[in-house]
Amino acid sequence: MIIALAGLALLAVAGAAYSRRSAPTVLGPALERVAGALSIDPPEPGSTVIEGVHRETAIRIDGALGSDDEPDHATIRVTMARPAGMSARSEGLLPSFDFKTGDPEFDRQVKLAGEPPRLAGVLSSEVRELLIDASRLRAFRLEGRRLSCQVPDLSQHPNRTAEAARLLVGLAETLRAQPKRTEALLLHNVRAERLVEVRRRCALFLGDAAFAGSDEQAALGETLLRDQDLDLRLDGADRQPDSAGARQVYLSALAAPTPEHRFRAVEGISGSGHPEAVAALKAILPEPDSEVAAAVASALGHLGGDGVERVLVRMLGRTEVTVKIAAAEALGDRGTIAAVERLLAVGGPRASKALQRAARQAVAAIQARAGVGEGGGLALVEGEDAAGRLSRAEGGELAVVEE
Repeated sequence: MIIALAGLALLAVAGAAYSRRSAPTVLGPALERVAGALSIDPPEPGSTVIEGVHRETAIRIDGALGSDDEPDHATIRVTMARPAGMSARSEGLLPSFDFKTGDPEFDRQVKLAGEPPRLAGVLSSEVRELLIDASRLRAFRLEGRRLSCQVPDLSQHPNRTAEAARLLVGLAETLRAQPKRTEALLLHNVRAERLVEVRRRCALFLGDAAFAGSDEQAALGETLLRDQDLDLRLDGADRQPDSAGARQVYLSALAAPTPEHRFRAVEGISGSGHPEAVAALKAILPEPDSEVAAAVASALGHLGGDGVERVLVRMLGRTEVTVKIAAAEALGDRGTIAAVERLLAVGGPRASKALQRAARQAVAAIQARAGVGEGGGLALVEGEDAAGRLSRAEGGELAVVEE
């Protein structure tokens, strides 16, 4: 038994030695073809390693004969030159990944900037596309300036190794060409990225306080106003609501098919000081969505203007309680005595507590503006049949008319 085991051990050692000796013989021709395709020096005699510079990028390829369980393969290592202006300390801005196998989620993770979110600032469209391709390679790794992968079947398919090496070199070149400052690339991505998810993520990241005061953050609003995505245009309008571009975005978004966008437009235009704001808000009525309609009522109450009271009184007739409450509160800001009777009817005993309170407070505000409590002022008529009607005080004093 011992003799048998010793024999097996000797065979294993001999097999390993044979593999090492035979590797250059088996892999040498394939590595020479790879070296020729990349225009670098072929391996030294008896070696399975080729090293050189391809398109100004350092590259090393190690060939391994493999075993029955694992075929021969090539390990490619690429080291890109340090980007101009980047110190060794700032190399941490470069992305790092480690994928043993192709990850089906990689495409989405990279396009959406992944975690940590700073990756949004160091990945342009070109980098993402190359990373997606590279991540399909075996054992792909990207660690700052060092990239590596494995390609199987070197002896049978050396062209795969050459193509993988070109891909890693291209990725290294593209990474090296990135703007030096994160905020510069963020703004570039917002302007040029074709995927709206990436533009949104980069805009959100650039808007962070960490970039406050930068030229790129200052330019973000104008950039977003020109975006194809309505959400981003509204984001840009919110950043500078007083600009002409923002007002135009709000006006056009009032006709958006989604209530979420109309809601944002109503809120935005009500605070923009746009001279057409009141007319534009009136024009979208009757608004089918209750939340948007309530926002319109609040906005009209904030803005005021000719005909606003009549519109708000009509909105008291909506079926949705939230709209009634918003209209009542707005009339508390802008209403006159003409609205009191309607407010008292809407806020009657059958109304919800919230609506009763809103109507009561609105009536009190209207009466206060009308001068109730002073000589010659107005008084509410009490009595079931005359509820809500008003009488002018006689003799310089308030008169309460009883039934």
